[in-house]
Amino acid sequence: MMRLKDDIEVGQTYGVERERVRLARQQNELDKEWRRKEMEDARNRAEQNREINRVREEQIKQRYEITARAAEGDKNYWNKAQVEMKEVLEHDKLNEEIKLKVNYFPLQFQTREIDFMNYRNDKTTLTISSGKWTRKKKKKGITCLELEKKKIMKPLRDKNTKREWKKLKKRNSSN
Repeated sequence: MMRLKDDIEVGQTYGVERERVRLARQQNELDKEWRRKEMEDARNRAEQNREINRVREEQIKQRYEITARAAEGDKNYWNKAQVEMKEVLEHDKLNEEIKLKVNYFPLQFQTREIDFMNYRNDKTTLTISSGKWTRKKKKKGITCLELEKKKIMKPLRDKNTKREWKKLKKRNSSN
């Protein structure tokens, strides 16, 4: 019996040992599988990271090239725009100078002449005939400055002065 008991114990221990070995092998297989999956996942993650970094580098290069092209284009655009703007400004400046010479200086001369005539208290007056100022002897007429002071006539600053003078002559001659 003792022997049987020992055999049973040995059998049980052998069975337990065998079960433990089987479980250890199974655990080892699971660990190997887990490590293999981990290594595969790590390889996949590294590959994905390399792919992401490669794409990022390409995007950065493309952005750099685009900004470089845009900067060159901007320079070209701004250079062209600046040249055009300078031309326009020069043209406008010339137009302004022409306007000043055509309008301002003759007017300034005319007003000075009128003031001088008023100052001299001369018996002559300035009249317009065929677009030019001429000096005529004063009849019963009135000078431009007096007309401006009485607010009968607008100051002589536009192209309609010939018509206005004709109207004023008619008005003055009827008075």
